[in-house]
Amino acid sequence: MDEVVNISSTISTNIQKTSHDISSLRTDFTTVQDELHTLNSTIDPGIQMILQQVDELSKQIALIQPSPATPVDILHRMDIRTQTLQQQLVSKLSLFQTFCIESQSSDVDTTAKPSSDEFSTPACNCRYRSPRYKLNKRRVFFDYSHLAEHDKHCLFYVEGMKQRNLRVKFSYCSQLISRSIRIVAAMTTKAGGKSMSAQIDWIPIVSRSTSPAMQLLLQLGDSIRDETRPPEALESVREDLLKLFAQGKAHPRETDQDGLTLLDVCMLFNLRGTETIKEGGASLVNQKDEAGRLPLSYAMTFMQQDERWRTFLGPSGSARRQDSLTAIKLLFAAGTAIANTELARNEFTGVIAGLLTTGSTSMADHLLGALTNRRQRLQRLGEIHLSFRHGDARRRTPYEVLDERAFQVVSALSEVGVEVPPALATLEKQCTIWHDSAATMSVDMAKMLWTAGFRDVEGLDEKGCTCLMTLNRSYWNDDIERILSFGDWLCEQGADLSATFLDAKYFVAIQLDIKDQGN
Repeated sequence: MDEVVNISSTISTNIQKTSHDISSLRTDFTTVQDELHTLNSTIDPGIQMILQQVDELSKQIALIQPSPATPVDILHRMDIRTQTLQQQLVSKLSLFQTFCIESQSSDVDTTAKPSSDEFSTPACNCRYRSPRYKLNKRRVFFDYSHLAEHDKHCLFYVEGMKQRNLRVKFSYCSQLISRSIRIVAAMTTKAGGKSMSAQIDWIPIVSRSTSPAMQLLLQLGDSIRDETRPPEALESVREDLLKLFAQGKAHPRETDQDGLTLLDVCMLFNLRGTETIKEGGASLVNQKDEAGRLPLSYAMTFMQQDERWRTFLGPSGSARRQDSLTAIKLLFAAGTAIANTELARNEFTGVIAGLLTTGSTSMADHLLGALTNRRQRLQRLGEIHLSFRHGDARRRTPYEVLDERAFQVVSALSEVGVEVPPALATLEKQCTIWHDSAATMSVDMAKMLWTAGFRDVEGLDEKGCTCLMTLNRSYWNDDIERILSFGDWLCEQGADLSATFLDAKYFVAIQLDIKDQGN
C-alpha cells in the first residue's frame, strides 16, 4: 500500500511539472505570436499598398466590356441567355461557342482598351488579352503582366479570377572601384497576386591591386608557375584566405574591376591552380558571379577552340584546351552543378566533343544526360501551362521540344507570365543542336545525341536554314572528311536536302573535289 502511495505521489509530481512546462511553453508561443503580429502589422501595409496599386492598374487595362451606352434590352436578353445556358451547363460545348459569338455580335456596343497580344481558347471564342508593360533601362527594370481569362458576358467568367505578375528590379553599380557595392533587388507577385517575395543581393566591387584576397591568390599563382613553393603551401593559402573572410578584410563574393570573382582569378593561372578550387569544396565551385555564371562556364568557353584554331594559337593553344578539359574534370569531382548552369547548347556539345576526344565517354554521357533532363523538364512545364493557349508550341513530338521547339516553348511560357528557371533557359534564337555544333560534330557524337532524343535533323534556325545549310559553312575546316561523314549521316537520318540560297552549290563542289582527289 505504501508503494502505491509513493508511486501515486511521484506521478502527481510529474504531472505538476509537465503542467508547468506546458504553461511556460504556452507563454512562449504567445510571445512569439505577438511578435509575429507586430511584424505583420509593420510589413503588411506596404504589401497591401502595392497590391492596391496593381489592382488600380489592372482596372485601367481591363478587357473589352459592354459600354454604358449598350441598350438595356440587349443586356436583359444576354442575362436570360446566360441563365438558360447555365441550366444546360456543359452538356453541349457548341452552345457555349454559339453564345460567345452572339454576345460579341455587332448588336453589342463595346469599348476596346489598347493592349498587346490577343489569345482565344478552344472552349469559347472570347478574345482575352495579356497586357505587358516593360521599362528596361541600364539600372532599372520594371515588368507588369496581367491576365484575365474571359469577358464578363461569358459563362466561363469568374469574378476576381485573374493572374498578376509584378517584377521590379533596380541595380546600383558605383563608378568608384575601391570598396563599392553592386546591389540587385527583385520583387515578384505570384499566385494571383496573393503572395509576394523579395530578394536582395549585394556584391562588393574591389580593386585587384588593393584587395588582400586577390593579391593572395595572384601571389599563389606566381608561386605555382615558378614551382618554388611545395604543394602543402596550398593549404596554408586557403587558411589565410578564410582568415581574411573572418576578419572582414575580404568577402567571398567580391569581384574586381573586370568583373572577375576570386574563383575566376584561380582559373586565370595554370591547371595546378585549379586544384585549390577542389580544396574549397562544392560551395566554392558552385559560387556564381553577378551574371549567374559558374566557373564551369568559363572553362567551357575554351572548348569552342576546335582543330582549326591550332594554326593561330600554336602548341600553347592546344595545351590550354587540354588543361581546360582536365579543369572541367576537377570541377566535376569537386561537385559543381551541371543541370543548374546557364550554359548554351553549343557549350554543352563543345565540352562533350572534347571529352569524347580524350576518351572520357562516361563523363560525356553524364553531361549529355543533364542536357536531356533540362529539355524534358521544359517539355513538362509547357504541358502544364500551355494546354489551351499555345497549342502550336505544345502539340509537337518530344524530340522537337528537345531541340528546335524548345525556343518556342520558352517564348510561349514567357507570354503567359510563367518564369522559366535559368536551368531550363535556351538560346535567344531558334536553332537545333545540329546547327550550333556542325563544325565540331562527329558521327559518334551525333549517334549519342540521336539516342538521347535529339532527332530534329529537319529543324530550322532563326534564318530558316536547315542543318545541312549550316554544315555548308564549315567546308573550309581542316577536317573536311569528318564534315562530309557527318553530312552523309544526316542524309541517312532523313535530313532536309532542300536549299534556298546559292551557297549550296559550294557544298556540292567541295564534295566533287574531295571525291576526285580520292580517285
